Amino acid sequence: KQWYQRRVRGTRLHLTSFSALLLPGYDDYVLSIVSQIGASISIVCLFLTASFLFLVRCVRECLSTKIHINFSLSLLFALIFFMINTNTAVPGLFCRAMAGITHYFFLCSFLWMAVEGVGLYRAVVLVFTTGSSRTFL
Repeated sequence: KQWYQRRVRGTRLHLTSFSALLLPGYDDYVLSIVSQIGASISIVCLFLTASFLFLVRCVRECLSTKIHINFSLSLLFALIFFMINTNTAVPGLFCRAMAGITHYFFLCSFLWMAVEGVGLYRAVVLVFTTGSSRTFL
């Protein structure tokens, strides 16, 4: 069969690229183990990052630090709900609700990443521009 004639099947056991779902020969068990290990390490590191940024008072006052905290927390919750969803075998409404919550938190993390990018862009533009400080371009 050609690549476009194969059926695409999705699974909730791993966070991999969608292109890996089209290629034959990938083992779902190995991908799920790698995703579980990577998500566990990320959860620990994100918790440490968010708690450090929140507990240090002199760092917490800056706007970019608040953006980092929100980004870290949204990604942390997304990974926690992903881990809960992959470790439960309850089909139906619970699975759909967990998938919706996981997608919501990933969307939040993408938006906080965009806010960080805009903040970095404004910081660089405000440093190197000599004109008005209110324009973006």
